[in-house]
Amino acid sequence: MNLAIAAAAILALIFVYIALRWRKSRKVFKAMNLVAAAGVVAGLLTGVWLVGLASDWLPSHSPTGGGVSDGENGSRSDPSGTMRSTTPPDLNEQLGVFADTSSGITDVPCWGAAEDLVGLGPSTVHFKFTRSDCVPRLSNIRAFLINLPGADVTNSNVYGLVELDAHWTEGGASADPQPLKDTIQKHGNVFRIESPEFGAIHQGFITLVVKMPLGTPDRMYAVELGK
Repeated sequence: MNLAIAAAAILALIFVYIALRWRKSRKVFKAMNLVAAAGVVAGLLTGVWLVGLASDWLPSHSPTGGGVSDGENGSRSDPSGTMRSTTPPDLNEQLGVFADTSSGITDVPCWGAAEDLVGLGPSTVHFKFTRSDCVPRLSNIRAFLINLPGADVTNSNVYGLVELDAHWTEGGASADPQPLKDTIQKHGNVFRIESPEFGAIHQGFITLVVKMPLGTPDRMYAVELGK
């Protein structure tokens, strides 16, 4: 619109100059002034029309920014393509892991760090919790909610365990705990991992093993089930 107004002003000046050159003729002078005024009005109307046309045709941009839109699927996506409405928006501002239960969102405050066990044959890994009393005890869990920048959440897994002292061998073995079937979705900064098998587990632990960046041990987060 600014360009249209500027063009109209320049056009008006040209007409005024021409009119002044012809000022000896009163009729021509008056006519050229009218043409200059008409040029200004035409420029303004054209600018308004162009702005309206551009707003109709140019694509709009989301104010949220970022490269990932809400509801984007992870590597193991939910076929429904939707996020549960129980994912609170404010979790985008809180770092950590949370459990979504039928009664609300619960913090999962501590984790066990992966470490190698020596003397057990092939390379064996378990997750050492420095505190076991910080594992929340819940009656149910519907999903884990994860906001851990840098973590490879899409390659993480969930397990149902009788005890937290489980072992995994390098390359995998039939005796190792097997991951539950799960789906992963992302909403803002928060990943949601849920499994249809969660509802069938009423005792023991449901755990989330998160792949951390290179140089940082992987983590196991856990909730204990039981009333």
